[in-house]
Amino acid sequence: MIVSIIKSCKICCLLLITVLTSFESIAEFSIRSQKIGGTNFLYLHDVANYFGLNIRGQKKNYSVYSDQHNIKITLGSRKFSINSIVAYFANAPRLSKNVLLISEPDMTLFIDPILRPNGLPQHSINRIVIDPGHGGKDKGAIGDRYLEKNINLSISKYLAAMLEKKGYNVLLTRHNDSYISLKRRGNITREFNGDLFISVHCNAVTRSNVSGVESYIVTPKGLRSTGKTRIQSKNVSGNRFDKLNARFAFELHKRILSVTNSIDRGIKYNRFQVLREASCPAILVETGFLSNPGEEKALANSSYQKKIAISLANGVIAFHNALNNN
Repeated sequence: MIVSIIKSCKICCLLLITVLTSFESIAEFSIRSQKIGGTNFLYLHDVANYFGLNIRGQKKNYSVYSDQHNIKITLGSRKFSINSIVAYFANAPRLSKNVLLISEPDMTLFIDPILRPNGLPQHSINRIVIDPGHGGKDKGAIGDRYLEKNINLSISKYLAAMLEKKGYNVLLTRHNDSYISLKRRGNITREFNGDLFISVHCNAVTRSNVSGVESYIVTPKGLRSTGKTRIQSKNVSGNRFDKLNARFAFELHKRILSVTNSIDRGIKYNRFQVLREASCPAILVETGFLSNPGEEKALANSSYQKKIAISLANGVIAFHNALNNN
């Protein structure tokens, strides 16, 4: 909770005594803030001091950094990077009266879980649901030679086998070329009492030169989905895991990039149904573009599919380790 009794016109000259629920290791810390357009923005210098980070930059581009971390932001842009991984703010950082500001929800729900894993909620991991996107009459993206539904299933089977070898209890939402409704996928996860949900997909657009990997987590209440302007006004089931989702996506996204050497299209917010109705931390991964001839060829290759599966399995283990160390 942020304790604030200040009107925005006076905020720049008064220090707030701030108690942030996400910053559990310190009961009180001085972080100034001001409200703009209904959103609370924090003084970036105060946040940097909290985390022991430095700030450098000029005009529009800034780096908030230490020996372990580096966050690169551009004023007015929702796109940023954290520890070399691209992600998207719901609210762009801004400059107000010569003060650098970053939105409180972006700070508490995305950046804090990555910089400070010991602040993550406790969560046990044993049962993992792997969701091969599409299937049956739903072909998904269509490449020149291959269908998304088949590639999703192949990657998912490799991933399930790898996680089972690591001792996890794994369930696939489909084992063959069958149609499973989006609602049923959520019900399967609840019936299994899943602790994690990974939905595996491929991408496609009209331009054949577009390529890369992107990952999605559910948009938190009060924030905007990536590329959208409308604020989500309601909590959904998946929002119970907002902080865990951020760290989960970071670990998986980082590792899939490391093995594929693909273009980083970022960690993004969306309210896809399987994320919206999730009963556990959930991520949807777009592993590449079938509309790109080079990526289509790679995605259809079993060795490349195994690489993707290995990276996702390693991401699960890294996320599990982060929770065990908090």
